[in-house]
Amino acid sequence: MTADLKEVARSLRLPIARMVPLAEAIPALTELEREQRPKDGKRVITVAGS
Repeated sequence: MTADLKEVARSLRLPIARMVPLAEAIPALTELEREQRPKDGKRVITVAGS
């Protein structure tokens, strides 16, 4: 699934700075709130799937 997200991001020209699994979402969001806004791209939270 992450390869699909990266391909979509490329086609939309969205910079993705970091992808994290759902289990790491809270620390990633906390870090994002402390930084105020992402300077290097979007944060993407992924769910492991089939």
